[in-house]
Formats: sequence, C-alpha cells, structure tokens
Amino acid sequence: MIDSVAFVGLGSVGAIYAQPASRCGEVPCFAVVREKESFREKPVRVNGERLDIPLRLPEEVSKPADLILIAVKWHALPDALEQVAPAVGERTIVLSLLNGISSERVIAARFGQARVLYAFGSGIDSNRSGRDVCMNRRGKIVFGSEAGEEDEDVAAVRAYFERAGIPHEVSPDMLRQMWWKLMVNVGMNQVSAVMNLNFGAFRRSGEAMNRMRMAQREVIAVANAQGILLDERDMAMWERQLEGLSADGMSSTLQDVRAGRKTEVELYGGEICRLGALLGVPTPVNAELVRRICEIERSF
Repeated sequence: MIDSVAFVGLGSVGAIYAQPASRCGEVPCFAVVREKESFREKPVRVNGERLDIPLRLPEEVSKPADLILIAVKWHALPDALEQVAPAVGERTIVLSLLNGISSERVIAARFGQARVLYAFGSGIDSNRSGRDVCMNRRGKIVFGSEAGEEDEDVAAVRAYFERAGIPHEVSPDMLRQMWWKLMVNVGMNQVSAVMNLNFGAFRRSGEAMNRMRMAQREVIAVANAQGILLDERDMAMWERQLEGLSADGMSSTLQDVRAGRKTEVELYGGEICRLGALLGVPTPVNAELVRRICEIERSF
C-alpha cells in the first residue's frame, strides 16, 4: 500500500501530476528540492493555481517514501537521484517520467532494480514558462513491470493512482510501449525544434510531417533489429493523437529551444544513432536532426 509519495521535479510534467496528488487528503505527499526560498518567492502554478505541496530539503526527509516519481530532465537526473536518496528505502517504488529508454537503467544502478517500475507520460499537453505551467491535457502515466506482470508493486501504484485521481494505464508490454514513446519523441520533438513549429503549425506542414515520419522509420528499424516489434501502424496511432493536441501547444524540445535551455537530444536522435551504429542500421535523418539541434544549442 502506498502511504507516502515524494516528487522530484516540478516542471511541465512533474507539476501536473503533483497537483492531484497534493489534493488527495488520504495520502501525504511532498517534493524534494535543493532550496525553498525561490519557491516561496515564485511558487509553481498550474493553470494559474498555486501548487500546494510541502517542500522538503534532502536533510529534512526523515523516513523513506513508499513511492517516488522522478520528473526531471535527463541532464539533471544524477543530481536528482542524490537529492532524493534520503527518501529511498527497501520498500520504496520508483517511477521515472523522463523521456527516452535509459533512465530506468540509471535509477536501478543507483537504488536497485527490484523497486524500479517502467513508466512514461502519454498524451501530455503542457507548457512551462519559469514556474508557470499551462496544462491543456494531463494525459496519463503508462507504467508496468519489466516482465509485464501485474505484481504487488504495480498493483499498489495502480491503487494509489486511483485514490489520487491520477490518470493511468497499466501496460503488459512496457518495453515496446517505451520504444513507441521514443519513436514519437524522436520524430515530433526533434523536427518541431528544428523547424520551430507548435502542434498546429506542425500538422499543417507537409514537410514537417514527412520529416517526422522519416525519423520515426529509422527508430522502427533500430527497434526491429533488437526484437521490438514496431511498425507503420504505431506511427499512425501517434498521428491520431497529434490531431487532438492543442494547436498552440509545443513539444518539450521546442519549449527548451525557445527558452534557451539544454535539450534532451541525446535521448532521442543521439540514442538512435548510437544504437544504429552498433546494429548496422543506417540513421541519416536522425544524424542530421541531432546536428541541427546541437547547432541551435551552441547559439544560446
């Protein structure tokens, strides 16, 4: 049973799930932060509403949490793991809402594989400016065990999400699902950042849609080479979801580019190019997208 929950990262993903968690009177939750003063001066707000979640410094965490949700950027993960370490115990379950397919491995190496579940956010439509988060759609947390079984940990998290009103879905095939999300991000995030297009403009651009599909086909080829069964139907499923996103919404990578922040390109095209080289699968479209995004980052 989940009786206490800790959050690390209160950005455009962490904040929108910390909001319903903070409203759930049955289960206490808190966020682990490095400092509090700036949050007092500039609190996190979701659609104009202040996020009312207790903040604790690492040294103020007196006992382990039953569940930890990590929602930081990839480059901030090592620091976040040290930050939240006091909240991790033998029975703590950890869910990572980071992009890509690598964070669970990093978390497991730090805290032990037995308590790490696979997870990602799906259908999220939210933008962040400073500590102000504009949420058009909360989406849902898709999660499950590596083996695909609904074990005790999965059942406990499902029960908590139901109590807290956090939209969710338990998947029996998380590895494939995570590769599907990677396929989405590789195409949507990278192309939208390079072409500077929000969701509405992206949908209207034949060039953007074609470039997205070419990048995603390289992901499918790399996935297939590793025994992960993705195909064109998975691309079509994403395009149906894309139709439902708000026209003025933006991918997280485009948000980073417009704010002059470091992107997570190494988790997207960078990972596909690395794996493609190991497996002998050509990835020229992603190589070009990575080059362009790195070029944009150097201009910040």
